[in-house]
Amino acid sequence: MRLRSTTPSNAASIGSTSGPNHDVLPPDRSKELADRSYRMVDYTWFRIAGRVRDLPAPHYLGHGFAYSEQYNIRAVWQAPMVDHVVVKIALSQGGVVGTGPGSQLRRLEPGEAVLRFVEDPDLWESYDSRQSKPWEFVGLILNGAVAAATARCLIQQHGRVYSLGLRHRLIRRLLDMSRQPTHVSEMTGLIAYNFANTVFAALYDSGNGNLRRFQSIELAEAAEDLMRNNISHDWTISELAERIGVSREHLTRAFSERHGIPPRRFLVELRIEEACRRLRYTNDPVKSIFFDLGFQSHTSFSRAFQRYHRVTPGEYRQQRG
Repeated sequence: MRLRSTTPSNAASIGSTSGPNHDVLPPDRSKELADRSYRMVDYTWFRIAGRVRDLPAPHYLGHGFAYSEQYNIRAVWQAPMVDHVVVKIALSQGGVVGTGPGSQLRRLEPGEAVLRFVEDPDLWESYDSRQSKPWEFVGLILNGAVAAATARCLIQQHGRVYSLGLRHRLIRRLLDMSRQPTHVSEMTGLIAYNFANTVFAALYDSGNGNLRRFQSIELAEAAEDLMRNNISHDWTISELAERIGVSREHLTRAFSERHGIPPRRFLVELRIEEACRRLRYTNDPVKSIFFDLGFQSHTSFSRAFQRYHRVTPGEYRQQRG
């Protein structure tokens, strides 16, 4: 699936509201356009005909990009929406989720969905300040008392994060639906109800799979933590496996399932990511950077850097202005 990377200005905020009977009103975009931390590139509101009160239905759907840590669940303006459910799916790296701004934040992988409420004091969701690229996502708001009750049951049983995978048919459907030229999608109450149930069914199915994958995820995250906490160390698969207490094969399989690449390549990408941060935001000499990150020579550092960015470290630094 090819994801869009452009950022046109004809966007609308998730924070805009609809009328009291869920009819669509022209959204007030002033707050969104004034907020440079994010932009919605495609969006649609939903007008439901013949809806049965309290049954779940879609309210808003948007495809967008976040650009800075100012994009978070507390700072972005949001109209009051009691018991409105949010399903936010990461389409790229760049998002984090946790129980609060001071808590341990978990990086969202592409294809992972966060289940929360519009007004959710128990959750923190934001752009990852360690990222240098925009975070792409698609967000759906569902309303109705039954939707809220279903979300609470899923959260209690399976938690907040669900691994759908980027190729999941639900993601393709949401992206297609968001590209509504008039920005208004009309549905009957029955179609709206079935659509909302399809979304919850996808999360439920993923949640059951999450229980089976939980141990593998823990192993992968333990290895990731070891590498992040000592990024300059030349970690081997055997050493990581020994520290965690599993076989090399088990760790490699679990890590690759989680991140899509083996641990050694992940370590190189961690180092390049940190190098980019220091090249962009500090005046540290290139020699100090590659030495601190565990590269043996300027040549090996430059070769690895160019493999990911197509420019030398020096050229990358010159581009920061």
